[in-house]
Amino acid sequence: MRGARVALVAALLLGACDGGGGSGANTTLPPRVSTTASTLPDYSVPAVIDAAYVEKVMAALDHVYGDAIRILARERKITQDFLDRLAAIYGDRFFRLAQQSWSREALDGFATLASTPGDPTVTVTSLVKHDRECVIAAVIRDFSLVRNGIPATTPQRYIALIPKGGATNGLNPTPWVLSYDGWTSTGVEPSEPCSAN
Repeated sequence: MRGARVALVAALLLGACDGGGGSGANTTLPPRVSTTASTLPDYSVPAVIDAAYVEKVMAALDHVYGDAIRILARERKITQDFLDRLAAIYGDRFFRLAQQSWSREALDGFATLASTPGDPTVTVTSLVKHDRECVIAAVIRDFSLVRNGIPATTPQRYIALIPKGGATNGLNPTPWVLSYDGWTSTGVEPSEPCSAN
């Protein structure tokens, strides 16, 4: 069970335009018009959580994960920056699992790590549960840009998102963390995927 990635870097663009007016006693100025444009995605929880929203959130988390893996590829060891990014996107249980998995990889010299890692990707095939307390989705996950030699196919994979609660040092721009990212040997929905611990 391996999971996911992502800090999102974006610039905030601000713009404003003022209306002008002539001079004279009877001239009134048009109202001031101000516009603000931002390239920052909005991850606010919508009234109806759909597959497109889940994919948008996962793209952000996967980018944080990708950043963590790029740190790992550069440093060739487990660092605090790497762990901070994992902690920002995972609930406690999956953070521990990811930390253990990558610690085992370190013993083999990160043999399966891609030389120039990218971000994993996700496609939601169906939503099993989708409310503000937990989102469970059947997904297709692609980690080919992260690891070499991973299986082309696995049993049906699932992800579960839960509210992140505490601070994540600004590394996770979404209101969610992954409480589950993996599969069971039979491909059925995992038990208690929404449990953080």
